[in-house]
Amino acid sequence: MVEEIKNWFTNIEKNDDFEIEYSENNTVLKKYYIKNKNTHVYHVTSKLSKLPSFYFDYVWDDKKILSLNENIIKEINIINKNQTSQQVHTVFSFQTRNVSLDPIDRNDQIYLEKHNDNSYTIYGKTLPSTTNDNNYTHIENGYSYLNISRNNGKTTLEFIAQFDVQIPAMLEKIPGILLLKSILNLKKL
Repeated sequence: MVEEIKNWFTNIEKNDDFEIEYSENNTVLKKYYIKNKNTHVYHVTSKLSKLPSFYFDYVWDDKKILSLNENIIKEINIINKNQTSQQVHTVFSFQTRNVSLDPIDRNDQIYLEKHNDNSYTIYGKTLPSTTNDNNYTHIENGYSYLNISRNNGKTTLEFIAQFDVQIPAMLEKIPGILLLKSILNLKKL
């Protein structure tokens, strides 16, 4: 499965079709939406203030992820885990004074590659949902790539995600907002 994800990453088009949704404080969120397929593609880049090793637990350990993102993640359940891979079921919630969205769930198999320079890459594939609850919006048919590395004295984060989700057109920016909030939470550490 890791090779399948790496092939997706190699072949994904990071081109001018992406629209910039957010750009501030060295963080850029770009989005591409394929309407006839309900496919969302997001590309986030950001500069971080600490060494890559500092952020590792906040992108790999379920308890640290939940504590950092309690404003957007309702629950995280580890289904299987070892040193270099884990299957994770995550439920996101989004609520403001004006908007409340059904919980969004995703079931991912993720793989860790640690590099000699203390940087790391996490590859993911979204698996079919394990939740039969009709009140949930399911993220499906997806892939993700996260790299946190140090280059020229600066720590950089790159995250790319592609997935299918059916939500009303007026709420189609919500997955990107959830992703952006998570990255901004990481930057605050």
